[in-house]
Amino acid sequence: MLKLRVLISLPGTLEVAALILLLAGPALAQRGNQEKLERMTLPELLDMKVTSVSKKEERSFKTPAAVFVVTNEELRRSGARHIPDALRLVPGVQVAQIDSNKWAVSVRGFNHRFSNKVLVLIDGRSVYTPVFSGVYWNLQELLLEDIDRIEVIRGPGATLWGSNAVNGVINIITRNSKDTQGGYAEVGGGTLERGFGAVRYGSQAGANATYRVYGKASSRGNFDPMTPVTPDDNWWNSRGGFRLDWNASKRDTVMAQGDVFGGVYGGNTVLPSFIAPYSRVLTVRNDFKSANGLLRWTRRLSDKSSTNLQFYFDRTSFEEPVGLLVWNSFDVEYQHQWTPTPRHGLSWGLGSRFTSSDLTPSVDTLSISSDRTYNVFSGWVQDQIALSPDRVSLTIGSKFEHNAFTDGEVQPGARLAWTPDDRNTIWAAVSRAVHVPSLAENDAQLFIGQQVQVDPTNPYIPPVFVGVAGNPDLTVEQLLAFEGGYRLRTNRYVSFDVTGFANRYRDLRSVIPLQPSLVVTPFPHLKAPVLLQNGLNGETYGIEIAAYADPSPFARLIFTYSYLNIQMATPGIDLESNRQPDQQFSARASFDLPKGLKLDSSLYYVGGLPIYQLGDYVRVDCRLAWAPAERIELSVTGQNLGQNQHGEFGTLFWELPTAVPRSVYGSVAWHF
Repeated sequence: MLKLRVLISLPGTLEVAALILLLAGPALAQRGNQEKLERMTLPELLDMKVTSVSKKEERSFKTPAAVFVVTNEELRRSGARHIPDALRLVPGVQVAQIDSNKWAVSVRGFNHRFSNKVLVLIDGRSVYTPVFSGVYWNLQELLLEDIDRIEVIRGPGATLWGSNAVNGVINIITRNSKDTQGGYAEVGGGTLERGFGAVRYGSQAGANATYRVYGKASSRGNFDPMTPVTPDDNWWNSRGGFRLDWNASKRDTVMAQGDVFGGVYGGNTVLPSFIAPYSRVLTVRNDFKSANGLLRWTRRLSDKSSTNLQFYFDRTSFEEPVGLLVWNSFDVEYQHQWTPTPRHGLSWGLGSRFTSSDLTPSVDTLSISSDRTYNVFSGWVQDQIALSPDRVSLTIGSKFEHNAFTDGEVQPGARLAWTPDDRNTIWAAVSRAVHVPSLAENDAQLFIGQQVQVDPTNPYIPPVFVGVAGNPDLTVEQLLAFEGGYRLRTNRYVSFDVTGFANRYRDLRSVIPLQPSLVVTPFPHLKAPVLLQNGLNGETYGIEIAAYADPSPFARLIFTYSYLNIQMATPGIDLESNRQPDQQFSARASFDLPKGLKLDSSLYYVGGLPIYQLGDYVRVDCRLAWAPAERIELSVTGQNLGQNQHGEFGTLFWELPTAVPRSVYGSVAWHF
């Protein structure tokens, strides 16, 4: 039975005050009689064009998928300084901070640092890490002012985006350079965000082109301890880049962009060793650096046909406590959109991705093959059929892939949307998606050992090292997903969006113990591997709700709730299905007050994680901004105000988690 425990779980007066503010804010805003909020009206927000569902523009209100959009204005007013924190705004997305510089982010469950069932894109280019099939979120430190929107598809997106888009797609879309003309500068700092600054300038490049260039840097302090070890997880990074948008002709547009960035991050790490006492806690400082580039050419062949050709590359060097990881990726994709009749919208495409990687171990108990390469060839086709113009649409399609590990994969999907009028949309979908083994999972040489038993005083009892071993015979993890949703716009001021889903998983990752073996070098010890296998089946069920209200022209309220139930049956050891809360709730409000003041308040309730002995928590964030002049904004933001600290995740692999502290920072932003 579903139970919502938010109201009875509020631990302090700040949370109660936040609820009062959410209820009383519209009245305060009405008294201001100031300009309307700098955002879309509710009808405009619901009719926003999204591209991540069909790789072409369509109205979000009519989209047959669970899609949620975080706009540039919502991103700025949330007070988030990092993209994962902004994703807390989205129902069905699990965000947990491991320490000051690491996050675990997933959609509809299976959360961990290297979540492998959600595909993350920036302007259509994948930022997946090929070795571990996850995302290094501290590499995605974009200039938030330049993000146009973040489109989040909850549910499979594999029909168009391919393998690894199993439970969702997060597409971060940056602004066209024509919308960022002139200058922008920001500077700030606080108790946790120790200092940050950015400069961006955009201008014309001839009569038909615009560009922007930017640079930014930031430094973040330590989180609070959750263990007797003093944290040292502070980090800093710097980044620079450009974007060029060129209308080459009446039919051709070209977009080019690139970034280069780097930094240093820290943390406390438990490292195994072949030297007594065979494990130790180290404070490490690790480097990372990366560069990427993207080129996209779009040609409009006619009013009914257009093509898109895209190239991108990236090279990244990321130093983990256990070794140095370097990878190179090159991707090319062609797609064609064609409307042969008013009732059909055909699209198809071809793509290829080449990846090479190298992980050089720095600890004795890690072994892995070096210089691995990975190729993926893909094609997709989709038809959007208007069964009844502007009322009923059917979308059918499939992705076809060939990869080096499991050969061919087919990922079909069908989506039906019924919009009986401008106030209601009902949709349903069924689709198949797969996760292909990562380079590390498929590596027969992989062994990540951790010392679990040793008696240094008894030379006759050798130390035991248990570790995960790769398996070249792994197959794909499979999902068959059933989804349905209902959107209701009661009037210009209130809207609801409800989604339900039932997912069936087969051949998920689990581990089984193998026979231990005695190894005599560099000294006698027992090696006890646990082998990765496809031994886990199960189902998940859930519901996600988003409600919007504009009680006045000067206020907006947004409420979200999500419930997730995971049932797994496994003969092996479950690795990842129990590391996310079963319930989440958020309440957000934005107000325009007198004298150019803007107030934003957010309350988040997140259920507990019994596997880590972590209880549920309530987080309150508030932001107060003031515009003393038209192009200047001063703001102060408080985060996690309701508690001194709280833990959000537990130990995974080698890092030691820390607790999120209460923090405050101020900033100044200037458009010139």
